[in-house]
Amino acid sequence: MGKKNKKKKDGTVKDSVSEKKDEALKEDEVQKEDGTPSEAPSDDAGKKEEKKTAVISDGDTDEKPTASPKSIIITVIAAVIAAGALAFLFLHFVFGWTVAKYTTENGVRITFVGKVDRDGQPVKGRFRYSNGLSGYVDSETGKIEYTNDTVYEGKFENLQKEGKGVLTITVNGKTEVYEGEFSGDEINGYGVYRYANGDVYEGEFKNGSKDGKGKYTWANGATYEGEYKDNKKDGKGIFRYAGGAVYEGSFKDDLKDGEGVYTWPSGDVYTGSYVKEKREGSGKMEWADGSYYEGEFKDNNMSGKGFYRDAEGRTYEGVFEDGTPIRVADKEDAPAETEGAGN
Repeated sequence: MGKKNKKKKDGTVKDSVSEKKDEALKEDEVQKEDGTPSEAPSDDAGKKEEKKTAVISDGDTDEKPTASPKSIIITVIAAVIAAGALAFLFLHFVFGWTVAKYTTENGVRITFVGKVDRDGQPVKGRFRYSNGLSGYVDSETGKIEYTNDTVYEGKFENLQKEGKGVLTITVNGKTEVYEGEFSGDEINGYGVYRYANGDVYEGEFKNGSKDGKGKYTWANGATYEGEYKDNKKDGKGIFRYAGGAVYEGSFKDDLKDGEGVYTWPSGDVYTGSYVKEKREGSGKMEWADGSYYEGEFKDNNMSGKGFYRDAEGRTYEGVFEDGTPIRVADKEDAPAETEGAGN
């Protein structure tokens, strides 16, 4: 009986051990499927791992290298350039945009970014002059808008005003308009310029300046019609003053200079030489009452040798100074005085 129990007991133990083995095997299989280790690392393995870690830690004493500010800036700039290049390529191939450069007759360079036609002419886009001026062009509307509040409508070539057109200039809220001919991106040829103050000039221009023959009308009614040079009255012309006076003769540097005739509203007339807007040199002054002076002038006055005849017929010949005779001889009275003295 005791032996049977012992055998039974031994069998039970074996069965128990066998069951534990089976359970352990099942756990191993489950852990392998889960990817987890089947056994916990032993103390020796842990020590080896710690040692290995310690060795790696001891060997890695230097910090990881970091990028310098200079390299970061270079990287950012390169990235921006690359992005810009990609954007431009996209605009070029999708919308036909390109970069074109032109030069005016005066040597001003123009850079255009936008769409061009088959002949390389700008269709639509933005531009910038080498002098800093910039703007936007649209050939479909025939309009160029500049950043300085100036608008051009008309014909143009290579972004330069060429042919007939209208230029509108706004300065401090006041508008001036030129309508006429252009050449080389400048006002050249014949046209009409209307100023903000009401003045009007109609005539010839050269590189934006009044040059050649033209007529200028002031807002107050005065007019000048004649020759211009470099935006100034220069050459022969007629100036009609608002008050009614008229000067016809020579001009230089915007002033009466040379031979001319000045007529006052009263009827007085001066014919002679002018120097920088003043009567100077030889001339003749005729008054409406019939009197006159013929001789030398200086600073708008009778000065020097001259002959004067008043309205009553009396004459004076001699030297004048600042409009006053200082040495004169009365020709009509002089012979009588001589005869009387002889008696």
